[in-house]
Amino acid sequence: MGMPRIAITRAGEVGEDLARGWMAIPLTRRRTLPDGCRTLADIFARIESCGLRDASYSAAVEPSAAAARQPIWLAITSGFIFDVLAQTGIEIPPQLSLACVGAASAAKSPIRVDLIGSSPASARSLAAAFPDRRGEAGSVQVIFPCSALASSDLEEGLDARGYRVERVEVYTTEADPAGVERLVAAHPEVVVVTAGSAARALASYYPGLLNQMNAPRQMDMPSQMDMLNQMNAPRYSHEPKSLDSSQQRDREPVDLEPADLKPVASKPVDLTSAPPSHSSSRTPPCRCSQLDSELVSPLVETQNAVRRMPALVALGSSTARVMREVGLVVAAQAASAERSDVQRAVDYACSVSI
Repeated sequence: MGMPRIAITRAGEVGEDLARGWMAIPLTRRRTLPDGCRTLADIFARIESCGLRDASYSAAVEPSAAAARQPIWLAITSGFIFDVLAQTGIEIPPQLSLACVGAASAAKSPIRVDLIGSSPASARSLAAAFPDRRGEAGSVQVIFPCSALASSDLEEGLDARGYRVERVEVYTTEADPAGVERLVAAHPEVVVVTAGSAARALASYYPGLLNQMNAPRQMDMPSQMDMLNQMNAPRYSHEPKSLDSSQQRDREPVDLEPADLKPVASKPVDLTSAPPSHSSSRTPPCRCSQLDSELVSPLVETQNAVRRMPALVALGSSTARVMREVGLVVAAQAASAERSDVQRAVDYACSVSI
């Protein structure tokens, strides 16, 4: 048995090392949002012009001395944010303290990173890495540039720890139907889903196949009774013989008067007696070895299709949550984006897949 075919979505975001030896098939494409980029550029410009390191950059009043000692945080949950900043020419003010969700996103930063979330990388783990400021005077500002599809996990987590989060949506992610088609054509045994947007693409553009593939062996196939009835139905190897005039006359319909219609007495059935022998019957007994090709072919095709169905591995808890929300079955969940963790999940998915 050869090595299983593994596909991974959006490999560029999770790093080349993770996708090494696997088929990288992006299922989404990103599009920058001009309005959000202008808003972020305006926020950065006001911070840099005022030289502020507190949350009062948008206020008309002079910040207090205590507030001036409070840092303003820039929280990054996707390394693609740095690509957006580079493409739009937006520079990060040196006054900002930078927090990244994980090592992969931190590696793309053009400036020093002050805080990296714990593993497994997620918005919730990043929020938990911030110092708890509950009970302190005032609140610290966190600027959160993100995707329009980003969850509210970071905002909710930081709000609970005494921070004020300003969300700025600078890009969005859209499904790429052509990518889904390429994935299906590749016939992978396992697909590593790296983001919730990729899960939505699968569910939106290939719902019939993937949802049916990942259903636990629930196939719409003929019942055993239907198969037996079809097998025992009379078979004609040639056209029926033509009838002569007398036979045709005998087959013509006969009009019956109501008086000619008599009820037929029903005969009780003796369930204790042995079934009638088939030796004198025209219909031969059922022999499974004589299954007709029109019955076998659909079953074989369905079984082959099921064998081609990939097992889905979720990269992180947030991706797994989205996959379940859109109706996809998670065969395994990787604890982090580390190759060893993902490989462990892939191996388990291979062991339980059809």
